[in-house]
Amino acid sequence: MRTPWYIEARQEIGVKEVPGAASNPVIMGYARDAKLPWAYDNDEIAWCAVFVNAMLERQGIKGTRSAWALDFLEWGMSCAPFPGCVAVLSRNGGGHVAFFVGFNEDHSKVLLCGGNQSDMVCDAWFDVSRVKDFRAPIVHEEAEAVAVPIPVIEKVAPTVDEVADELRDQGSRTIAHVDRGETAIKFGVGSIVGVNVLNQVSDTLSQLTPVLYNLKPALDFAKQYQGLVFVVIALLVLYELKGVKFARATDYLARSKEGKDG
Repeated sequence: MRTPWYIEARQEIGVKEVPGAASNPVIMGYARDAKLPWAYDNDEIAWCAVFVNAMLERQGIKGTRSAWALDFLEWGMSCAPFPGCVAVLSRNGGGHVAFFVGFNEDHSKVLLCGGNQSDMVCDAWFDVSRVKDFRAPIVHEEAEAVAVPIPVIEKVAPTVDEVADELRDQGSRTIAHVDRGETAIKFGVGSIVGVNVLNQVSDTLSQLTPVLYNLKPALDFAKQYQGLVFVVIALLVLYELKGVKFARATDYLARSKEGKDG
């Protein structure tokens, strides 16, 4: 557990009370930081709890908001000792509170960093038998779950490959093979379309795809009359074939007939 309040406390070592009726303004500042100015009006009043509260509050951790040391027995949670945890001790007529530093070799004594120890902020030894508890702030509370909105992705028109896949899955006649190495499409009827034709067909399908995709009735029709769809595609392929035009084929047949008749 990180203990920034303990680092803050170590930086205050050496602050001490002012002799006589005057009060050290730094110690009076502890009372303000601890939210206890109403309970503390001079540095002759025991201020060990004021000091601990001030160090906690400076780090945004709510203390006991009390000048009574033993109130720390109800603060935070009980814990195993670690540097910076709060040690609550008993004493005649009251208690004492400070930050844990460590033990001596036989663990008979505990070293504490606190205020109002010999009228100053310092490290001091205390008998372990006086320790009533070690306490730590509850700083790892479960965070409330926050719902993260899931972005909505708009539906987009499918690619040519996706249309081909859908036709392959649903058609009674299938596109039997797509060989990208040879860049050719082999239909169930056994026709082979060359590289240039494939590019032209792909361009044509790319233009038709968004229209077909956005016209649901047309897609429904295509699903019901799959054979007709493939006939249309075959006609488009034949129409796009370079060097093979219906007009030329007709002329050729006409000239052949004229030659045979003559």
